[in-house]
Amino acid sequence: MRTRRMLLAAALTLALLCAACGAPAETVGQDTFTYQGFSYTVGEDGSATLTGWSGRAERLEVPALLDGHPLTAVGNWAFENQTGLVEVLLPEGVTELGRYAFCGCSSLTRIRLPESLKAIGDCCFILCTHLEELTLPAACTRLGANPFAYCGDLTEFSLTEGPLTLVDGCMIYHRIDRRLISVLAPKVPQELTLPADCVTVGRYAVVGCSALEALNLPATVQSVELYGVYHCVTLSRVSASAALSQIGDGAFTWCDRLTVHAPAGSALAQYCAEHEIPVIAE
Repeated sequence: MRTRRMLLAAALTLALLCAACGAPAETVGQDTFTYQGFSYTVGEDGSATLTGWSGRAERLEVPALLDGHPLTAVGNWAFENQTGLVEVLLPEGVTELGRYAFCGCSSLTRIRLPESLKAIGDCCFILCTHLEELTLPAACTRLGANPFAYCGDLTEFSLTEGPLTLVDGCMIYHRIDRRLISVLAPKVPQELTLPADCVTVGRYAVVGCSALEALNLPATVQSVELYGVYHCVTLSRVSASAALSQIGDGAFTWCDRLTVHAPAGSALAQYCAEHEIPVIAE
Protein backbone atom coordinates (compact mmCIF):
# COMPACT_ATOMS: atom_id res chain seq x y z
CA MET A 1 0.00 0.00 0.00
CA ARG A 2 2.83 2.40 0.87
CA THR A 3 4.50 1.68 -2.49
CA ARG A 4 1.27 2.44 -4.32
CA ARG A 5 0.84 5.72 -2.42
CA MET A 6 4.39 6.73 -3.34
CA LEU A 7 3.74 5.86 -6.99
CA LEU A 8 0.62 7.98 -7.07
CA ALA A 9 2.36 10.84 -5.30
CA ALA A 10 5.22 10.85 -7.79
CA ALA A 11 2.91 10.50 -10.77
CA LEU A 12 0.59 13.26 -9.62
CA THR A 13 3.55 15.50 -8.89
CA LEU A 14 4.76 14.90 -12.43
CA ALA A 15 1.32 15.54 -13.89
CA LEU A 16 0.99 18.83 -12.04
CA LEU A 17 4.48 20.02 -12.87
CA CYS A 18 4.39 19.17 -16.55
CA ALA A 19 0.88 20.49 -17.23
CA ALA A 20 1.31 23.69 -19.17
CA CYS A 21 -2.23 24.73 -18.37
CA GLY A 22 -5.31 23.21 -16.82
CA ALA A 23 -7.80 23.95 -19.57
CA PRO A 24 -7.84 22.94 -23.23
CA ALA A 25 -6.45 25.78 -25.29
CA GLU A 26 -8.84 24.98 -28.13
CA THR A 27 -11.88 25.88 -26.00
CA VAL A 28 -10.78 29.43 -25.20
CA GLY A 29 -13.25 31.87 -26.71
CA GLN A 30 -15.41 29.08 -28.14
CA ASP A 31 -18.91 28.03 -27.20
CA THR A 32 -19.29 24.56 -25.70
CA PHE A 33 -22.17 22.34 -26.79
CA THR A 34 -23.49 19.05 -25.46
CA TYR A 35 -24.78 15.96 -27.25
CA GLN A 36 -25.65 12.64 -25.64
CA GLY A 37 -23.41 13.36 -22.66
CA PHE A 38 -20.47 14.63 -24.73
CA SER A 39 -19.23 18.21 -24.49
CA TYR A 40 -17.63 19.69 -27.58
CA THR A 41 -16.62 22.82 -29.44
CA VAL A 42 -17.04 23.53 -33.14
CA GLY A 43 -14.29 24.91 -35.34
CA GLU A 44 -14.64 27.27 -38.29
CA ASP A 45 -14.71 24.28 -40.63
CA GLY A 46 -17.62 22.72 -38.74
CA SER A 47 -15.57 19.94 -37.17
CA ALA A 48 -15.98 19.04 -33.51
CA THR A 49 -13.42 18.74 -30.73
CA LEU A 50 -14.61 16.59 -27.84
CA THR A 51 -13.88 18.35 -24.54
CA GLY A 52 -15.66 16.20 -21.95
CA TRP A 53 -18.03 13.37 -21.16
CA SER A 54 -20.57 13.16 -18.35
CA GLY A 55 -21.72 9.58 -18.91
CA ARG A 56 -21.13 6.43 -16.92
CA ALA A 57 -20.16 3.25 -18.76
CA GLU A 58 -17.47 0.59 -18.85
CA ARG A 59 -17.45 0.36 -22.63
CA LEU A 60 -17.72 3.56 -24.66
CA GLU A 61 -18.02 3.83 -28.42
CA VAL A 62 -17.51 7.50 -29.26
CA PRO A 63 -19.71 8.61 -32.18
CA ALA A 64 -18.19 9.92 -35.40
CA LEU A 65 -20.72 12.77 -35.48
CA LEU A 66 -21.68 15.03 -32.60
CA ASP A 67 -25.06 16.49 -33.53
CA GLY A 68 -24.00 16.43 -37.19
CA HIS A 69 -20.48 17.75 -36.66
CA PRO A 70 -17.66 15.35 -37.65
CA LEU A 71 -15.42 14.58 -34.70
CA THR A 72 -11.77 15.28 -35.52
CA ALA A 73 -10.09 15.72 -32.13
CA VAL A 74 -10.28 14.69 -28.49
CA GLY A 75 -9.31 17.74 -26.48
CA ASN A 76 -6.96 18.23 -23.55
CA TRP A 77 -8.15 16.52 -20.35
CA ALA A 78 -11.37 15.37 -22.07
CA PHE A 79 -11.68 12.04 -20.21
CA GLU A 80 -9.64 12.96 -17.14
CA ASN A 81 -10.20 10.60 -14.18
CA GLN A 82 -13.00 8.62 -15.83
CA THR A 83 -12.16 5.69 -13.59
CA GLY A 84 -15.14 3.57 -14.65
CA LEU A 85 -14.06 3.27 -18.27
CA VAL A 86 -12.66 -0.14 -19.24
CA GLU A 87 -12.75 0.04 -23.05
CA VAL A 88 -12.94 3.00 -25.44
CA LEU A 89 -13.47 2.87 -29.20
CA LEU A 90 -12.63 6.05 -31.09
CA PRO A 91 -14.14 6.60 -34.56
CA GLU A 92 -12.39 7.08 -37.87
CA GLY A 93 -11.94 10.77 -38.60
CA VAL A 94 -10.26 11.59 -35.31
CA THR A 95 -6.77 12.91 -36.11
CA GLU A 96 -5.55 14.20 -32.76
CA LEU A 97 -5.66 13.32 -29.06
CA GLY A 98 -4.88 16.25 -26.77
CA ARG A 99 -2.68 16.57 -23.70
CA TYR A 100 -3.76 14.41 -20.76
CA ALA A 101 -6.87 13.36 -22.71
CA PHE A 102 -7.22 10.07 -20.78
CA CYS A 103 -5.24 11.04 -17.68
CA GLY A 104 -6.13 8.93 -14.65
CA CYS A 105 -8.44 6.47 -16.42
CA SER A 106 -7.18 3.82 -14.04
CA SER A 107 -9.57 1.03 -15.11
CA LEU A 108 -9.00 1.44 -18.84
CA THR A 109 -7.56 -1.78 -20.29
CA ARG A 110 -8.03 -1.23 -24.02
CA ILE A 111 -8.50 1.66 -26.42
CA ARG A 112 -9.04 1.36 -30.16
CA LEU A 113 -7.29 4.15 -32.02
CA PRO A 114 -8.53 5.03 -35.52
CA GLU A 115 -6.32 4.71 -38.59
CA SER A 116 -6.89 8.43 -39.18
CA LEU A 117 -5.00 9.38 -36.01
CA LYS A 118 -1.92 11.53 -36.66
CA ALA A 119 -0.90 13.00 -33.29
CA ILE A 120 -1.02 12.20 -29.56
CA GLY A 121 -0.40 14.97 -27.03
CA ASP A 122 1.74 15.15 -23.91
CA CYS A 123 1.05 12.51 -21.25
CA CYS A 124 -2.17 11.53 -23.00
CA PHE A 125 -2.54 8.23 -21.12
CA ILE A 126 -0.64 9.07 -17.94
CA LEU A 127 -1.87 7.03 -14.95
CA CYS A 128 -3.83 4.61 -17.12
CA THR A 129 -2.36 2.03 -14.79
CA HIS A 130 -4.28 -0.96 -16.18
CA LEU A 131 -3.98 -0.22 -19.90
CA GLU A 132 -2.85 -3.56 -21.35
CA GLU A 133 -2.68 -3.18 -25.10
CA LEU A 134 -2.39 -0.45 -27.69
CA THR A 135 -1.70 -0.37 -31.41
CA LEU A 136 -0.39 2.89 -32.82
CA PRO A 137 -1.84 3.55 -36.30
CA ALA A 138 0.61 3.97 -39.19
CA ALA A 139 -0.40 7.61 -39.73
CA CYS A 140 0.38 8.54 -36.12
CA THR A 141 3.92 9.89 -36.25
CA ARG A 142 3.70 12.84 -33.85
CA LEU A 143 3.91 12.01 -30.15
CA GLY A 144 4.17 14.58 -27.39
CA ALA A 145 6.02 14.05 -24.13
CA ASN A 146 5.73 10.43 -23.01
CA PRO A 147 2.05 9.64 -23.66
CA PHE A 148 2.37 6.35 -21.73
CA ALA A 149 3.87 7.46 -18.41
CA TYR A 150 2.79 5.21 -15.55
CA CYS A 151 1.03 2.72 -17.83
CA GLY A 152 2.33 -0.12 -15.70
CA ASP A 153 0.38 -2.91 -17.41
CA LEU A 154 1.07 -1.93 -21.04
CA THR A 155 2.70 -5.16 -22.19
CA GLU A 156 1.17 -5.36 -25.68
CA PHE A 157 2.29 -2.40 -27.78
CA SER A 158 2.85 -2.20 -31.52
CA LEU A 159 3.50 0.41 -34.18
CA THR A 160 4.25 0.58 -37.89
CA GLU A 161 7.92 1.35 -38.48
CA GLY A 162 8.49 4.81 -39.96
CA PRO A 163 9.74 7.98 -38.29
CA LEU A 164 8.81 6.18 -35.07
CA THR A 165 10.37 2.87 -34.21
CA LEU A 166 10.17 0.46 -31.28
CA VAL A 167 13.70 -0.35 -30.12
CA ASP A 168 14.37 -3.53 -28.13
CA GLY A 169 10.65 -3.92 -27.57
CA CYS A 170 10.50 -1.16 -24.97
CA MET A 171 11.76 2.17 -26.34
CA ILE A 172 9.62 4.41 -28.55
CA TYR A 173 12.19 6.34 -30.55
CA HIS A 174 11.93 9.04 -33.22
CA ARG A 175 14.65 8.04 -35.63
CA ILE A 176 14.65 11.34 -37.57
CA ASP A 177 14.73 13.62 -34.52
CA ARG A 178 16.98 11.08 -32.74
CA ARG A 179 14.81 11.51 -29.68
CA LEU A 180 13.77 8.98 -27.05
CA ILE A 181 10.06 9.59 -26.49
CA SER A 182 9.06 6.84 -24.10
CA VAL A 183 10.32 3.77 -22.31
CA LEU A 184 7.50 1.29 -21.75
CA ALA A 185 7.96 0.57 -18.06
CA PRO A 186 6.57 -2.98 -17.87
CA LYS A 187 8.84 -4.15 -20.70
CA VAL A 188 12.10 -2.55 -19.58
CA PRO A 189 15.02 -4.85 -18.66
CA GLN A 190 17.24 -4.39 -15.61
CA GLU A 191 19.90 -2.73 -17.76
CA LEU A 192 18.97 -0.45 -20.64
CA THR A 193 21.21 1.13 -23.27
CA LEU A 194 19.67 3.87 -25.39
CA PRO A 195 19.94 3.78 -29.21
CA ALA A 196 23.48 4.41 -30.39
CA ASP A 197 22.59 7.60 -32.29
CA CYS A 198 20.25 9.10 -29.66
CA VAL A 199 20.75 12.84 -29.12
CA THR A 200 17.85 13.75 -26.82
CA VAL A 201 16.09 12.05 -23.93
CA GLY A 202 12.68 13.67 -24.15
CA ARG A 203 10.51 15.06 -21.39
CA TYR A 204 9.36 12.37 -18.95
CA ALA A 205 10.77 9.67 -21.27
CA VAL A 206 12.09 7.31 -18.56
CA VAL A 207 9.48 7.43 -15.81
CA GLY A 208 8.30 4.93 -13.24
CA CYS A 209 10.49 2.08 -14.48
CA SER A 210 10.43 0.01 -11.31
CA ALA A 211 12.63 -2.81 -12.69
CA LEU A 212 15.35 -0.62 -14.20
CA GLU A 213 18.71 -0.80 -12.39
CA ALA A 214 21.23 0.57 -14.90
CA LEU A 215 20.83 3.14 -17.68
CA ASN A 216 23.56 3.74 -20.26
CA LEU A 217 23.47 6.96 -22.27
CA PRO A 218 25.62 6.74 -25.41
CA ALA A 219 28.19 9.42 -26.22
CA THR A 220 25.77 10.98 -28.74
CA VAL A 221 23.31 12.09 -26.03
CA GLN A 222 23.50 15.86 -25.59
CA SER A 223 20.30 16.61 -23.69
CA VAL A 224 18.10 15.12 -20.99
CA GLU A 225 14.98 17.23 -20.93
CA LEU A 226 12.58 18.15 -18.11
CA TYR A 227 12.06 15.11 -15.84
CA GLY A 228 13.68 13.01 -18.57
CA VAL A 229 14.63 10.32 -16.04
CA TYR A 230 12.31 10.36 -13.04
CA HIS A 231 10.98 8.14 -10.26
CA CYS A 232 12.85 4.96 -11.14
CA VAL A 233 13.07 3.57 -7.62
CA THR A 234 15.50 0.71 -8.35
CA LEU A 235 17.78 2.68 -10.66
CA SER A 236 21.25 2.55 -9.12
CA ARG A 237 23.54 3.54 -12.00
CA VAL A 238 23.45 6.04 -14.86
CA SER A 239 26.48 6.48 -17.09
CA ALA A 240 26.95 9.33 -19.55
CA SER A 241 29.68 11.16 -21.44
CA ALA A 242 30.83 14.76 -21.43
CA ALA A 243 28.65 15.35 -24.49
CA LEU A 244 25.63 15.58 -22.19
CA SER A 245 25.52 19.35 -21.70
CA GLN A 246 21.84 20.19 -21.22
CA ILE A 247 19.91 18.78 -18.26
CA GLY A 248 16.35 19.84 -17.55
CA ASP A 249 14.78 20.49 -14.17
CA GLY A 250 13.76 17.39 -12.25
CA ALA A 251 16.00 15.02 -14.20
CA PHE A 252 17.20 12.06 -12.11
CA THR A 253 14.96 12.98 -9.15
CA TRP A 254 12.98 10.43 -7.09
CA CYS A 255 15.68 7.91 -7.98
CA ASP A 256 16.80 7.36 -4.40
CA ARG A 257 19.32 4.57 -5.07
CA LEU A 258 21.02 6.37 -7.94
CA THR A 259 24.74 6.97 -8.38
CA VAL A 260 25.73 8.77 -11.57
CA HIS A 261 28.95 7.97 -13.43
CA ALA A 262 30.11 11.00 -15.40
CA PRO A 263 33.37 12.68 -16.44
CA ALA A 264 34.88 15.04 -13.87
CA GLY A 265 33.96 18.64 -14.58
CA SER A 266 31.13 17.70 -16.94
CA ALA A 267 27.75 19.39 -16.94
CA LEU A 268 26.20 16.24 -15.53
CA ALA A 269 28.70 16.01 -12.68
CA GLN A 270 28.01 19.64 -11.81
CA TYR A 271 24.24 19.11 -11.99
CA CYS A 272 24.49 16.13 -9.66
CA ALA A 273 26.57 18.10 -7.16
CA GLU A 274 24.03 20.92 -7.17
CA HIS A 275 21.13 18.50 -6.64
CA GLU A 276 22.85 16.27 -4.09
CA ILE A 277 22.85 13.25 -6.38
CA PRO A 278 25.80 10.91 -5.71
CA VAL A 279 28.29 11.03 -8.56
CA ILE A 280 31.47 9.13 -9.40
CA ALA A 281 33.81 11.09 -11.62
CA GLU A 282 35.35 8.97 -14.37
